[in-house]
Amino acid sequence: CGAWWCVICRARDQPEQEDKKTQRKQNSIPIIVMADSLADKKQHVVPFRSFGRTGNPKMNRAVEARETDPEISLLDALLAGGFVFPEIDTKENLNPKKLYDTDGVSLYQRKNQLMRRLRTLKQRGPNTASSKIQGEKAEESCPSPEICQSYPPSTMNDINEMPPSKGILNNVETERFDVYALDEISFDKMIYPQDEKREHFSLSEREKAEIASDLFGKTEISNACLPASASEILDFDEALNEVDMSKKRALAQAQIECPSIVCDEQKKMFLRWADFDVKQAADRFVLYWNMRQHLFALNAFLRLTLDQISDEVTLQARSFRLLPQKDNNGRAIIWVDPSRLDFTIHKRESEIKYLWCIIHKMLEDEIVQEKGFIFLVYGKNVHILKNFDRGYHKMLWGSINEWLPVKLKALHFIRAPPFVSLVLPIMKYLWGHKVRHRTRFHNGENEEILESLLTYGIPQDTLPREIGGHADLKRCTPR
Repeated sequence: CGAWWCVICRARDQPEQEDKKTQRKQNSIPIIVMADSLADKKQHVVPFRSFGRTGNPKMNRAVEARETDPEISLLDALLAGGFVFPEIDTKENLNPKKLYDTDGVSLYQRKNQLMRRLRTLKQRGPNTASSKIQGEKAEESCPSPEICQSYPPSTMNDINEMPPSKGILNNVETERFDVYALDEISFDKMIYPQDEKREHFSLSEREKAEIASDLFGKTEISNACLPASASEILDFDEALNEVDMSKKRALAQAQIECPSIVCDEQKKMFLRWADFDVKQAADRFVLYWNMRQHLFALNAFLRLTLDQISDEVTLQARSFRLLPQKDNNGRAIIWVDPSRLDFTIHKRESEIKYLWCIIHKMLEDEIVQEKGFIFLVYGKNVHILKNFDRGYHKMLWGSINEWLPVKLKALHFIRAPPFVSLVLPIMKYLWGHKVRHRTRFHNGENEEILESLLTYGIPQDTLPREIGGHADLKRCTPR
């Protein structure tokens, strides 16, 4: 009886409720809002309309305008789509969060909606007209299907099989995790799988051979590195003299404070890094000393060792370990364990200093100066909130790609965490063109990982015990 009574009451009240809804819709009038506070904004009544699967026609036209001309701004794309912001011409430098269109939506929200749509289209790739055109050009640039299939697969092939990370970005609002910060990088700069494939198709045969050589180490191993002649040292000094004094103040001070460090041996190290390109070596030498002075201050003019680091928290973490043995191709191996970092207590500058000291210890071997090194990143137990910091990764890859005289031959991820699929597009941008083509992922049991690494010339004896190797990490990189 109770159930039947509920049904009778609901049927009786339904017409009255529908009449109230219709009356509210008729009475609600779109209002142009210029709110100075959240309280003022809530006073206005703006009708809500859902456009369904097709989306807002104005936003569709804005997306099409931006796809047609990527050089136009987001605001111009919105205006081209038909959005009207009445107050945009009356006030200069107006906060986008306080400027509303005729539908009562702020300019800030409209820009975010447009960028989200553009990012989604870029991820889908083949569904857009511009992506189809770029894909046709990429296919034309690919020499033959046999050559394309012989090249190692994209790094995203392994990542796409990993379970997606849900609900992470919504619960995190800290600056250090805001990898998509609009003030530093736009969505257009992120690297997605289709972008990487287009880059691969545009590579020359020589570039593909160099990538395969770095990944698999298909080079002859010699027990002596290439010597630098006296004439090359003189050319190096002449190239340094051509650099403007305002750009090399740190180097000039180092030549006075520590002439024993700024010596021919250090210059030879930079020449080997640049494959004896004097101009390139001189430019990197200047940048190196500028950053060295910025990081270490007065200690920059001393020999860089772990004794220079006063942060005991960083020394105890030891997130970077220089493994005692090289791989089968004479390359040094640096083991990276991000789970040992906790950026709630660790300082990013101290961690970068620690990396610099490890690399300087590694570069004492002249063979490594020529053969280079590889990164092994162990992703087990890595947490996105504790172990990820945007500024830290920016400084880390700036050190590898712009300042230090090192040759990173390959980057191997072992048991990458699930959230890596979230940050991989921005990380590939930070890695740079060269590193992202030399990155591989290894998942599974220890036996599968060891077998996979062996194909890249990394034997079991050189690897730590955490993945079934023989190296003891506690004895790696002592003070």
